[in-house]
Amino acid sequence: MMDEIFGKEMLQSEVVWKRTSAHNDSRTFGNVRDVILFYGESDIDVDSIRTPLKQDYVDKFYRHEDERGKYRASDLTGAGSSQGESGEIWKSINPGDVGRHWSIPLKGDYAKWIEENIIPGYLSIESPLDRLDALAEADMIHQSKSGRRMPQLKRYLKSAKGQIPSNLWDDIPPVSPRSKEDTGYPTQKPLKLLERIIKASSPKGGVVLDPFCGCATACVAAEKLGRQWVGIDVSEKAAELVKERIKNELGLLLFDPIHRTDIPGDRGGRRSRDIKNVLYGKQEGMCGGCGHWYRIKDFEVDHIIPTSKGGANRDENLQLLCGNCNRIKGDKSQEYLISRVRSMAG
Repeated sequence: MMDEIFGKEMLQSEVVWKRTSAHNDSRTFGNVRDVILFYGESDIDVDSIRTPLKQDYVDKFYRHEDERGKYRASDLTGAGSSQGESGEIWKSINPGDVGRHWSIPLKGDYAKWIEENIIPGYLSIESPLDRLDALAEADMIHQSKSGRRMPQLKRYLKSAKGQIPSNLWDDIPPVSPRSKEDTGYPTQKPLKLLERIIKASSPKGGVVLDPFCGCATACVAAEKLGRQWVGIDVSEKAAELVKERIKNELGLLLFDPIHRTDIPGDRGGRRSRDIKNVLYGKQEGMCGGCGHWYRIKDFEVDHIIPTSKGGANRDENLQLLCGNCNRIKGDKSQEYLISRVRSMAG
């Protein structure tokens, strides 16, 4: 569906969000992830979503220190010999002896940092050997105590902007039932997750669309980050949650959300008359809670997502439960039912 909307060629990445820890009660490999598909014509705004360097990374790589602070030593040469100035001898050191050439940073964030903080006019020094002289004069050259002859560049920790997240996000926990953020909505995502997505993929003042806005997390994140936004959901409850969360979490009062009741849906938005027979065949006579087989007359039709939590009264949100499981579940989530049934069985 996303390929049809945006074009297959627009898929840039698949991001895996680790949303929970391992399930010890699983009979197969535990499903602990959600997949986020990133489609777009342009790159993400990496600087807006950088995260602080992890302490174990700092301890491992930033092992040196001087009066400017902690730094790591990085290479000042590149692979391959050169016949130009980058291959010439500097302070009796010939990079060609080891099959390399001088590669002194002139572009990128660190070169800009050097100019702004250490060597004014650094970016205008075209000669690689002159840049080496300037770095040496500014005490930006690291000489190894182990006797390594090839000089290295000091890269200071204070210059590091932070880590750009990879396509595995394991630093954002799911919404806890005890969190102030929790709305009781079964598919609710944490605010930090939507904030990262919106920061990376939209400019301030841009428009964010969530066509399945549910408990309004994307709408709240967009408002908080200075974006315009549109939220759409089939549930009447979604409109109430949008208004309530914007008021409670951001202190803003919104006009009443538009609530349309004339939008056509499958069978007019109502359940099928023969839904019990359809579900009985689909579930092969097994209860959607305990998994036991029952006669069709012993089943009760249940909303997977309760209507009080925003669930729609549509076929796709219905299942068959035995009477006992239906009493246990009540107006709670399917996850609650499954956990209760498992704890009772164990």
